[in-house]
Amino acid sequence: MSTTGLTSSTSLEFDGLRMAIERLFHALEERRYRGCMLVKNAPQALTTGVAHAISWTSAKYDTDGFWDISDPALIKVPPDVPAGALLEFRAQISLDSDPGAEFSRLEILKNISGTFTWQYYGYSVRDSYVQSLFAGGGILVSDLIPVSPGDEFRLDYRHSKGSTINVVGSTVQDHLTARLHLGP
Repeated sequence: MSTTGLTSSTSLEFDGLRMAIERLFHALEERRYRGCMLVKNAPQALTTGVAHAISWTSAKYDTDGFWDISDPALIKVPPDVPAGALLEFRAQISLDSDPGAEFSRLEILKNISGTFTWQYYGYSVRDSYVQSLFAGGGILVSDLIPVSPGDEFRLDYRHSKGSTINVVGSTVQDHLTARLHLGP
């Protein structure tokens, strides 16, 4: 390959084109996956025998307004999500005490109404990995869930320890990620 006839402006044009192409590929990759990652930086009391919606305090990222601080436990599918899209959840919470051998579960609930319709996707009973890191807690990875615009989701935790336990409230340990899959 000959470099005869190349000037500094030719080189700048090539670099500009290369950077534009890189930005385009980066933007396309970002749009392929949309969603949010919510974190918790304050403790939350969880009484025994009751389902508790986990409230989140901030978003590490939120590509399209899935989350609103005015309803901190809820994730809502934006209106521009196409038919056939799938949503996947990953969650982790840490507790200040071990729930022991008692019943302990994280659940993703969909389209909860005033009548509290049970429709959950994936749950986690006490997890040995989390147990080795914290006093107690759980990890949840859901199936891919078909969604429509306006669908609402929340993460619930319930236990039967017999006393109140607390979500620690650590932005490193306590988080919920919702990832929208738009197809291949």
